[in-house]
This record gives sequence, structure tokens and C-alpha cells, in this order.
Amino acid sequence: MGGKSDRDRVDGNGGGSLGSDGTMVDRAFDRWLNRQLHRLYDPVLAESVPDDLLRLLDQFDPKPAPAPVVDEEESNP
Repeated sequence: MGGKSDRDRVDGNGGGSLGSDGTMVDRAFDRWLNRQLHRLYDPVLAESVPDDLLRLLDQFDPKPAPAPVVDEEESNP
């Protein structure tokens, strides 16, 4: 045995080896899981951010950088 699992064997298209039943099961499970996660979380991602949270985030906006200090010797010719 080469020490590689079915999940480690990859064809040129980025998918699992088509000759392995384990890989086909893994790919089918991955597709199923992906669909279930999208079904669960896509509606949440489509919701707007609550106003309270937006106000809290506004408090953390970066402050403007202070003006650079001018060296007096350079400013007097």
C-alpha cells in the first residue's frame, strides 16, 4: 500500500480518483454537505446587519493619522 488514502489521490481536475468507490462516496458527501451548509447559512448571510452592531462597529473606525512633525531646522532656510 502506498500510504495514501482515497482522499489523498487526486485526478487532474482536482477531484478524487474516479476508480475508487471511497472517493466517489467522499465527493458525494462533500457535495451533500456543501448544499446543506448553503441551505442553512445563505439566508443568514442575506440578512442586514442590525443597527446596534453597525453603531458598535462605527466606534472602531480608524482615527485619522496625526500630522507629521516638521523639523524646525529643515523649515528655516
